[in-house]
Amino acid sequence: MERKVPVYIGRFRLFHLGYLEVVRSLLERYPKLIVAIGAAQSRNAPDNPFSGEERAEMIRRAVQEAGFGDRVEIVQIDETHATFENWTKLVRSACPEFELVLSNDPLVRELFEEEGFPASPVPSFSRPEYSFEEIRRRIKQGISWEELVPPAVASFLKERDLVRKLELS
Repeated sequence: MERKVPVYIGRFRLFHLGYLEVVRSLLERYPKLIVAIGAAQSRNAPDNPFSGEERAEMIRRAVQEAGFGDRVEIVQIDETHATFENWTKLVRSACPEFELVLSNDPLVRELFEEEGFPASPVPSFSRPEYSFEEIRRRIKQGISWEELVPPAVASFLKERDLVRKLELS
């Protein structure tokens, strides 16, 4: 197991089983993981229906249910005043210390590499149905979607009536 502490950066618009498998695989390699939710200030928009707090709670419940919540730290990145010039500093100030950046966004990796951080894409466990778009499509069409998200996430969405946000987006 590597001793480095990585930060896994993404929007995590809806925490599905694909994301959970990525987190599980990263924790097989690293002792701890920081999950950084980008665009945490966005909410109630078709592309970002959930607030940063709602996304953080989905992740928190899913990793707790999976048994590795004590090894995952979740942070929210408010990008309201972000520019290309200050974005990495903004992320670094919001996160505990990390040594490696993990993201499937090439721009995120490039910006951190320019700052001297090693950056890599995350492993892919995303079958086509493990996506925000597919889950939203199923919800809108009244098709079963719960099997695509961790049970804790499905429960959270239902108990807070958040499924409605996906129906309306």
